[in-house]
Amino acid sequence: MEYLLLLAPVLVAFAAGAFDNDDPAEPEPELEPAGDVTTLTEGNDDLTISDPDFHGLILGLGGDDRISVATDDHPDHRVFPPSEPDEGFHVSIPEAPDDPVYRYDPDRPEAPPSDRLTIVDGGAGDDHITVSGTDIWVEGGEGRDHIDASGLISGGIHAGAGDTVILGDAARNVEVYGRDFTLHGGAADVSATGLGAVSFFGGEGDDYLATTGDGALLDGGAGHDTLDGAYNTNRLLPTHVFGFGDMIGAGSDRLIGGDGNDVIRFDHADTVTGGEGADLLRGFLQPGETALVTDFDPAEDRAEIQVQALSPDRTAGGITLERDGADSLLLLDGSPILRLADTAGLQIAVNLRADPFEGNSFVDLNGDPVDPATASVVIGQHVVAL
Repeated sequence: MEYLLLLAPVLVAFAAGAFDNDDPAEPEPELEPAGDVTTLTEGNDDLTISDPDFHGLILGLGGDDRISVATDDHPDHRVFPPSEPDEGFHVSIPEAPDDPVYRYDPDRPEAPPSDRLTIVDGGAGDDHITVSGTDIWVEGGEGRDHIDASGLISGGIHAGAGDTVILGDAARNVEVYGRDFTLHGGAADVSATGLGAVSFFGGEGDDYLATTGDGALLDGGAGHDTLDGAYNTNRLLPTHVFGFGDMIGAGSDRLIGGDGNDVIRFDHADTVTGGEGADLLRGFLQPGETALVTDFDPAEDRAEIQVQALSPDRTAGGITLERDGADSLLLLDGSPILRLADTAGLQIAVNLRADPFEGNSFVDLNGDPVDPATASVVIGQHVVAL
């Protein structure tokens, strides 16, 4: 147990009776770090570790636990998944947003984590997890967890349904994944990907926020953000035959760029608000549903729209533009695909070619040649049809 000698600075506090138990007369056992693996109980536990040299695995198991872990704060650390995982345990970047960030074999608890990495697994229950420092990965587990990572510099978080994740100004290399959770960022750059009805608030940094859910909210806040409301996990599969449908997400989302020059990727039925700044809006649209852009400014914003590959013998590729009150309505073969609210004076360029390896041929809606650099809305054809 040589590792225990390194834990003199570690403060491990379990407050018996701090939570309501079925039998308050029977105190929970005091918790001690057990080598590289610290296992809590199925009850409501309270564990605090503050040690710059601590690296290990904490298993919360059941109960509404309060876990606080503070490690070193070296700003240059970066967690990379090992090329060859340890027996029974390894950290890995998820192939899909709802995959956990690590695998652990409970039948082999002796298989140690990385000598630099700290993993906190809250397990079942509504846990309150606070982490700060570098090289920390958090698995929220079942339950509605509150994950305070405002002091986290590098690492990752896998959140679940009902979880709330807080990131702070110190984040440098923090990846967040999960399903149906809420994220609040600070002044640092945020990178988060979610499934389901996530709510992401990027804060002040230059954030990357992506979702493949239905009814998600992505709010970049201040900064030059990239929002992807058309994230599709099929694009991650190396054997998948790539098609236009892979450019489209799972449902209707609300995407808000905020202040700054943002890049917003959207699809059918999404609602987009670019906010202040010169925004680039990239839409993947098809007949049947209509996306909405609430604040398009042709003088500074630009929209690049992709539609399913069309027959090249149609004038302007079947694209038409109509006025609907104060709005501009873009139609494909007579079906509305995009509404630009309170917008007039649009310059539109349509690429009649669907071959990315040949010269482009841009025309306006009258079929006359046009320079796409002068257009506020440029429409292209995706090569592979649905």
